[in-house]
Amino acid sequence: MRTVDTISVLFLLIGCACAFAVASDKRAPHGSKDYGWWDYSSDGTEQPLYEETDAPPKPSTPKPVTGADPYCGCALDKKFGMPDGWDPTEIWIDVVIILDVSEAMAQGFGDACTLVESFIGTDDGDVLTTNARAQFYTRVGLIAMSDKAEVLYNLNMTKYDKVSDKTAIKNGVSTINVMDAFYAAQTMLTDGQKSSPDRENVRQVIYYMTDSDPKTDLGGVDQFRASDGIIIVNNFVESGEVVRPGLQQLASDGYYKTDIQDNYMETIQLFCKANCFCRTEKGMESYAGNGADPAVKAAGGCLRASPAGVPFSKAKSNCADQGNGLLASIHDPTKAQFSHNLMHAAAPSSDYYWIGYSKSSTPDWTWEDKSTNPYTNWDKDEPSTASVAKCAYVDTTTSSLFWGAGNCQVGFPFVCEFAPCAVGNKIC
Repeated sequence: MRTVDTISVLFLLIGCACAFAVASDKRAPHGSKDYGWWDYSSDGTEQPLYEETDAPPKPSTPKPVTGADPYCGCALDKKFGMPDGWDPTEIWIDVVIILDVSEAMAQGFGDACTLVESFIGTDDGDVLTTNARAQFYTRVGLIAMSDKAEVLYNLNMTKYDKVSDKTAIKNGVSTINVMDAFYAAQTMLTDGQKSSPDRENVRQVIYYMTDSDPKTDLGGVDQFRASDGIIIVNNFVESGEVVRPGLQQLASDGYYKTDIQDNYMETIQLFCKANCFCRTEKGMESYAGNGADPAVKAAGGCLRASPAGVPFSKAKSNCADQGNGLLASIHDPTKAQFSHNLMHAAAPSSDYYWIGYSKSSTPDWTWEDKSTNPYTNWDKDEPSTASVAKCAYVDTTTSSLFWGAGNCQVGFPFVCEFAPCAVGNKIC
């Protein structure tokens, strides 16, 4: 009985060995992907035991970390509604306030006058700086609008000037012509720019304090907006009234308000947001960032694509020379697509361009903006381990705009990123 058992075991072992030998002979072609299972051929070279039958996995891409946009913080603290991290005395805009003195504003006139005076400051201190000798200052004009425009202050109002003793509600005038008021304000801004050429690149703002609904075509404001002008509408809606749809259309995106009479600083906050812009005459495009606030179109910075194919170091120096710029840092797919669109317009035939990501002698990659955001978008088998592969580029031939690590001496176009003009910043 034991002999039979022994023979059975021997046959079983022989069968297993034969099966293993057959399986072992099914080698994959040389060069297949290494999954860690290896055989050795007769000439001693390593061969993968099994063929790769599935497509290679796509490169792992960390999820972008959504945080605060890097530029143009204009927050108010939640307790007292005062500036949080920015100084209103460093706002530098030209603003013309249009004060509605028709019967439509009868109930809100007193509050409006007090608010205008508060915008500039009190005996306790400045809010907007109007001293032209200061590094950052704002020019404030005031127009009282009834059946005609009356200039009260021609971009020369100071905190010592009053409003209520210079104008009053005009009885018999039910509403104002909103467009006539606009043209009067635009004329003041244009003349003010001619008289002070140093204010040529200052953001221009027209600020309505009104409850008159425009009944005319608003097409005339389009050119002002196209030249980066901002229109703010403070609609003095009284209890039981409905909002004025015409005034909503008049205002720039994010600048129509009905509830900012309670705190004068909410208007100053709008001036802060209006002070955030990119210099379009320098070829810069506004990037909104996370885009949570339509009033701040450059919270993500100002980007400019250069079609010149140069080494990484030259791209860096070019960005710096054009206004303290950096090679663009890409921290999410939205900014990646925005940058790609700019580059495609500037250099449609280019397949690659530099971004601000590189390494030195250490294995760690670093961003030009010093960010520690973990987001990357490396292509398969990237970043390359080649000793010269120390600078990151975008491969525009891939639909996902994957990155590669390349020789920093190769000539590629590039995208620069600049801090926008903003409160306390004129280097833009």
